[in-house]
Amino acid sequence: MSPWEIAAAVAVMAAGAAVQGSVGFGLNVVAAPILIQIDPDLVPGPLLAAALVMSLLVARRDRVGINRSALMWALVGRVPGSVLGAFLLVKVFSAWGLSVFLASVILVGAALSVAPIHLPQGRGVIAVGGFVSGVAGTTTGVGGPPVALTLQHIPPRQIRGTMSVYFLVGASISLALLAAWGEFGTRHLLAVAILVPGQLLGYVVSGRLARVLDRGYSRPVLLTVSAAAALTLLVRAFV
Repeated sequence: MSPWEIAAAVAVMAAGAAVQGSVGFGLNVVAAPILIQIDPDLVPGPLLAAALVMSLLVARRDRVGINRSALMWALVGRVPGSVLGAFLLVKVFSAWGLSVFLASVILVGAALSVAPIHLPQGRGVIAVGGFVSGVAGTTTGVGGPPVALTLQHIPPRQIRGTMSVYFLVGASISLALLAAWGEFGTRHLLAVAILVPGQLLGYVVSGRLARVLDRGYSRPVLLTVSAAAALTLLVRAFV
């Protein structure tokens, strides 16, 4: 990578980390489409490994907001969703078809969230969100919005803390699978080292953004980022 490409990768990671650290998710939405254009070897392993740093930092900062019940039910849904996602991708549907379908699900969820109707809430809904997140994360790399939409009515700090631990567990599982398949190893450590400084910069910025968003802007931004994630999937599918 050239110095300019390294600088671009750091800047992209900083932007994605700032979004995730202030809203609770969004790193892959912002960073992955651009990083893969800079250098395909930056995705997915190095991006996931670098994201662990951000998840740890935010989980520590917002640890008092971690909603253990919501986290447990999201993970309950995540595991079978990941298995199903891998099966669908390999045996049933194409990546294109799954991207379009999941993007549609996310867009409908975001639209229903702003419609004048009362959506169901509770453990079952969170588990379903975790399930859809597992499918989406395994097949497209964008697994945050389904869970975030089910948590949108809890306090912002709870969303950030809970989502950070959720991503910490999910990314660790994904990295272990990538390593088992030979897709992540010591040869990727330099790429991880390039991306981590951007995470640290984004984390510092996210603390300031979070204080602003916590004044009543977190839910609109959460819905906006979710819609942006869905549109990103559609663009990637059709372009």
